[in-house]
Amino acid sequence: MQKNIFVTLVTTIVLLLVVGCHRCDNCLHGGTCSGSGCSCVDPWSGRNCDTSCVLGLEGYNCATPSKLKFFGTWNCTSKDPLGNSQSYQITFSDTTNAVKMVMQNFNNKGYKVICTLTGKEQFDVQEQFSTGGLRATVSGNAILRGGTLTLYITEDGATYFGTAKLQ
Repeated sequence: MQKNIFVTLVTTIVLLLVVGCHRCDNCLHGGTCSGSGCSCVDPWSGRNCDTSCVLGLEGYNCATPSKLKFFGTWNCTSKDPLGNSQSYQITFSDTTNAVKMVMQNFNNKGYKVICTLTGKEQFDVQEQFSTGGLRATVSGNAILRGGTLTLYITEDGATYFGTAKLQ
């Protein structure tokens, strides 16, 4: 019986040494432990938050485009300045620029605007005249936290608050 316990203990130690494990007590630059790895704050990335990524890239060795997490169709609900709400879908698609993407159909109006990443999980809509659908002067910003995209978009002077979840 003692031999079995000893063999099990030695096997466990050997497996840990061979397979290894990542400890979170060495997260740098404000990173925090998240499961078996570090969760890093902008612009830091890498196993221990020791790699500074340029805007538009994230992940291990800064190899993942940040905007990928936005691509697809989102179920969105927005409220106008009077508190009236509506539900619809918005989409995000790619551009050739590493920090820009296209958002379409905010407020169910069909128009397209260019969004510019300002961090790994946030973007701005610099004031612009929308294309396609209803035309409007549009600006604003958004942030993605915990799977929910929160948007503050101003259309022709009226600010709308929206929340969205990826389908």
